[in-house]
Amino acid sequence: MSDKVINIKRIEETVLWKKLQSLNDPNAQSLIAELPSICEEAADRMKVMPTASPQYTLHDESHFLRVVEIMAMVLGETINQLNAVEICLLILTAYYHDQGMVMTENEYKNLSTDAKFQLFRENWYVDYPNQKEIQDQLQNSNITKMERIRLAGLLAELEAAMLTDYLRETTRLPTTPKISDDMAFSLII
Repeated sequence: MSDKVINIKRIEETVLWKKLQSLNDPNAQSLIAELPSICEEAADRMKVMPTASPQYTLHDESHFLRVVEIMAMVLGETINQLNAVEICLLILTAYYHDQGMVMTENEYKNLSTDAKFQLFRENWYVDYPNQKEIQDQLQNSNITKMERIRLAGLLAELEAAMLTDYLRETTRLPTTPKISDDMAFSLII
């Protein structure tokens, strides 16, 4: 591995992208043409992750670009044995590896009526009895405003941790990126 800082701003600056372009594969051109916008869509979707799972590192465009570059570093000379579709799939893997951790607004709203989630939540809080203690403390009318804010923050942290565990354990898969018929045909060839 390299000890240099990965300071890349666009997918087109990555080693994998440059290798992909150098292959000049006519069968993969439509996929290659769509790849930046597919990656951008994945990065945009992940922008809500800090709200839903604040305990994770920032999952922004820089994170995905670093993952792409680390893939190239790990591959080393093996990169020269890959075809265009394999490189595209590696890049997409870097951008989509955490997509299951992000819920749509509707999915989030529907949790309150989702029996599977409610059961998970009840079982999760059995293992975290301090949630009940915090709720009880919040009911005390004698606590200070600062203490109420602190307790509410602790409760929010527990709720975020529970939701993260739920998402992790249910292995949610995101909506598949849109691939046109031309790109699908290129993948088959």
